[in-house]
Amino acid sequence: MNKIVIRMCCTIAALILASHQGLAQKAEELFQKAMQLEEVKGELAKAIEVYSDVVKKSAATKSLTAKALLHIGRCYEKLGKKEATNAYQRIVKDFADQREVVAEARSRLLALENASQSKKVPELSVRQLWTGPGVDIEGGISQDGRYLSFTDWSTGDLAVRDMSTGSIRRLTNKGSWSSRECADFSAVSPDGKQVAYAWLDKSGYCSLRAVRIDGSEPRILYRGTGEYLLPEAWSQDGTEILAVLWGKEAGTNITLISTIDSSLRVLKSFDRGSPGKLAFSPDGRWIAYDHAQDGNAQDHDISLLASDGTRQVRLIDHPANDASPVWAPDGKSILFTSDRGGTPGFWLVSVLDGKAQGSPRLVKPDIGDIRPFSITSNGTLYYGLSVGGDDVYTADIDPTSGKLLSAPAAISSRFVGFNSTPACSPDGQFLAYISSRGRNQSFWAPGNRVLVVRSLKTGEDREYPVNFGPGFELSWAPDSRFLMVVGKDSMPVPHLFQIDTRTGESKVLLDRAWTTNAGHAAKGWFPDGKSMYLTLGARLVRHNLASGERQEIFTWNGHEFDYRFMTLSPDGKQFASWRRNPKTDSLGIVLIAAGGGQAHGLFLIRDEIIRERAGRPAGIAWTPDGRYVMFARRTEADKKMDLWRVAVNGSKPEKLGPLSQQVFDLVAHPDGKRIFFSTSEKTWDVWAMENFLP
Repeated sequence: MNKIVIRMCCTIAALILASHQGLAQKAEELFQKAMQLEEVKGELAKAIEVYSDVVKKSAATKSLTAKALLHIGRCYEKLGKKEATNAYQRIVKDFADQREVVAEARSRLLALENASQSKKVPELSVRQLWTGPGVDIEGGISQDGRYLSFTDWSTGDLAVRDMSTGSIRRLTNKGSWSSRECADFSAVSPDGKQVAYAWLDKSGYCSLRAVRIDGSEPRILYRGTGEYLLPEAWSQDGTEILAVLWGKEAGTNITLISTIDSSLRVLKSFDRGSPGKLAFSPDGRWIAYDHAQDGNAQDHDISLLASDGTRQVRLIDHPANDASPVWAPDGKSILFTSDRGGTPGFWLVSVLDGKAQGSPRLVKPDIGDIRPFSITSNGTLYYGLSVGGDDVYTADIDPTSGKLLSAPAAISSRFVGFNSTPACSPDGQFLAYISSRGRNQSFWAPGNRVLVVRSLKTGEDREYPVNFGPGFELSWAPDSRFLMVVGKDSMPVPHLFQIDTRTGESKVLLDRAWTTNAGHAAKGWFPDGKSMYLTLGARLVRHNLASGERQEIFTWNGHEFDYRFMTLSPDGKQFASWRRNPKTDSLGIVLIAAGGGQAHGLFLIRDEIIRERAGRPAGIAWTPDGRYVMFARRTEADKKMDLWRVAVNGSKPEKLGPLSQQVFDLVAHPDGKRIFFSTSEKTWDVWAMENFLP
């Protein structure tokens, strides 16, 4: 009996052993099958499934299971999937006795970690490149990011800044501001060797010019017959310049101007309004630009225009204000600004064959008031960022002593930082000022700057929907009904308009008028309401509105003196003006008889002159009784500018109290109890944004 039991046990053991051997053999066969799929056929997903079956089989040896996990990890690696890490980590954790396999698993984990570190995308970053006096954002950046073209507004010359060293070099040499010539918008060629720029001549006409980056070989590319040109970009081969052209007859157009034969090709014309920023695609096939939405002049959309003018595609069609498109260097996406997120931000949209691919994604929110230049070849965006702002303030003064009785207070809580150019009506009932809306890149674009008239009795504001962009001077007519303002719509040069504040109607007083924010182009009415005064270059003239006749009041040598902010006294008998001698660097206020004659010095600043931005003094104003001239002046660096007055009889100037950091316009209320002034504290910095492209 015992023998029978022993035989039966031996038989069962043999059967079990044979079964395990069979299962083990099957696990090995599966392993070999998986290797065939992996290494011969390259069917990695199927190989993973079979290797996983090996791992699941209890009959598989520990060595075989570890090897199967190692191969699973390899397959996942080849597929670029993170599950490879899980397979290797399991080997290290559960198969410590399989030393060779564990060593290889550790090696693969280290390699994956190193690869992950090297593939980490750097975080988006921004850095400031240029700040302080002299920064200008009406130029362009070279494709390698080395040169930034701009206008040096201390002279009006075209200049370039080397962004690596900070050095600045003027490419033109026009002399002092006695000549009203100046460079305006500019663009650097793709090879970084030339700069195209708009040039305004003494008559206010505009031409397109080019000069080499070292200032040599200046040439005129296109001389208009009254049009205004804004160069935006060069074609990649340097044979054409993309520009916006405004003309009284031709209207507003997107054009290409040949650098070879100066021919002009119109790609698109606009019946109303004008495009914002224009940008060439890297392959030269498309031009991206922003434009007013249908029925909405304030908000913009973005379109693509084929560079041969045959096709147009609406790229961004959204209720938000989408503007300032710039192309990525590979031409696969466009970066633009939009307030669709509630505040202005940078957004990026993929583009293929002139069509948007998917929805735009937010790159950077809360960017502020910016003007993009372009994205350089290494993927860096260069842009201008507005710092500070312009605003209009009021303060109470003692009518007898002139002393300040209250701290300055902003006249409006709307569009803070965008209000300027105050003018008080002769009857003291209204204050006019200009308010910027910041919607468009073009300064003159209708809707970008609006005229506001505030009732000083009720505080109610009225905005005038003028069909032009106002300039920098406002002047009330003696009847307190009409306003004189320089403006520009589709015309090649600014005109002088008269606006009826009761009806809102406007008409042209002069076909050609100059405007500047530095006080060189003062203008206003004489008390009779029949004539006005104008500064024309180095001449002050009286212009009869009915006959058009002009009577010369005063002339000067523009190379010897610089006159700014000429202001007529309340009785119309004399002008007060800042006069600067650039040779001696002296500054003072002079009086000029309205009937003609020489300038009579009222007072001269004999101590050290504290330099103001762009070297310009603040505006001046007469007291209502005509006994004093008020002005703003800084006597200590980094301190606020103070209100001063000087008697026309030549008494010593009196300090009346602190105003603000940078006073610009200055106006006295007819009751002598209040003043209004604007600050000119808005400046620009140049920044770069990196690591934002996919």
